[in-house]
Amino acid sequence: MAIARALVSYPQLILADEPTAALDSKTGREVVDLMHNLAKEEGAAILMVTHDHRILDLADRILKMEDGSLLEEKAIAKEESQQMDTYLQNIANIIREHNPPLSTLEEIAEILRDRTR
Repeated sequence: MAIARALVSYPQLILADEPTAALDSKTGREVVDLMHNLAKEEGAAILMVTHDHRILDLADRILKMEDGSLLEEKAIAKEESQQMDTYLQNIANIIREHNPPLSTLEEIAEILRDRTR
């Protein structure tokens, strides 16, 4: 239900914090597939925090973080729009350059909101 509420207003960016955490693997995959397809149809980006490595194949870019620091950034070879790639690169830069290190999705969202005001 929370995912449906998040998508109803057609946002440009969807913040998903562990969307598969309370789900079995089959249902988790179905939910992430649905989010991925809807975001693609609407031209939206999803910033997802997850420990579920089974869904990483849907990612266009993977940022590996530990203790609030960016350890690794990996772009996946897929067809991407330039605008979305630039947007995701800006998010990666915010994470990489922020001092003190960012530790939560909420902190990243707050910085993004401040920069778009």
